Amino acid sequence: MGGNDTGGTGVAYSSRIMALKAAQFSGALAASDIAEAINYAVEHGADVINMSFGGPANSQLVSDALGVAFGQAVLVAAAGNDGRHNEAPPAFPVPFYPASHIFVLGVMAQSQTPNGAGENLTAFSNWDSVPGSRIEYELMAPGEDILSTLPGEQYAAWDGTSMAAPVVSGVAALLRTKFDDKATYSSRYIMGQIASTGPSVLGKSLATGGNFS
Repeated sequence: MGGNDTGGTGVAYSSRIMALKAAQFSGALAASDIAEAINYAVEHGADVINMSFGGPANSQLVSDALGVAFGQAVLVAAAGNDGRHNEAPPAFPVPFYPASHIFVLGVMAQSQTPNGAGENLTAFSNWDSVPGSRIEYELMAPGEDILSTLPGEQYAAWDGTSMAAPVVSGVAALLRTKFDDKATYSSRYIMGQIASTGPSVLGKSLATGGNFS
């Protein structure tokens, strides 16, 4: 928690967290379990749903659950860590779901420092190659050397879009706190405010032209 002079704090450290275990013991995630967790979160009043997981397969079951959740909650998901683009051109795109859904904020990982030609996407992050389409990663957030906790009161720095997505979820929680009237300020409104804030930056290179906000 904030203000206790111990460890660190998150973006929205006063938020209430609903921790849901959707993965199996092996770590595998079944579409039915993901959908059940999303439905549970909606039924119990979640305002923001963070999804630091995903894969190349688009499950209709999960998509339907997210479509319902979108009416209540801001949806945030990690774009994945395979260094792949989500849409042609160039050739052989591999979209990552649920981050690629247009009603989910797909979050790429931002590097600590620019790494040439104006780029600040990490080498491992998946990236958006066709801005403004219906297969979309909307933004970047810090995803390199992010301090997190370990059992036994330990800390470690981690890399990944799974570390970047919760940063955006924290921002969404802060915005929802400010704009708390859902009848006036929908989830779409909150997500639009987040996705459209800041200048357009370069994704991979001038050769591939991956621009995004």
